[in-house]
Amino acid sequence: MMAIAIGPTTPAAVSQERAKLQKAARDFESILISDLLKSAPRTGTVDGDESAGAGAEGYDDLRTEAMASALAAQGGIGIGRMMLQQLSGSAKLQK
Repeated sequence: MMAIAIGPTTPAAVSQERAKLQKAARDFESILISDLLKSAPRTGTVDGDESAGAGAEGYDDLRTEAMASALAAQGGIGIGRMMLQQLSGSAKLQK
């Protein structure tokens, strides 16, 4: 009976696959955090004027997305790490 290799087999391929999974998990967590932050109640405005208009809303969205990306890059809330553990499925990809 012939064995069929599933997944990456060389150390370089394992490393590349792990990097892809890490990016996907980080990106997903960034999107999740961004959505959570966008749904949170607003307590203030950018310039103190509540009638600032659509420009301020666009700025708010950019700021929220940047904050979410930065949080996810620093480890976020742990969801990306849990996803990476589940997606890797192989002891070779888990640290």
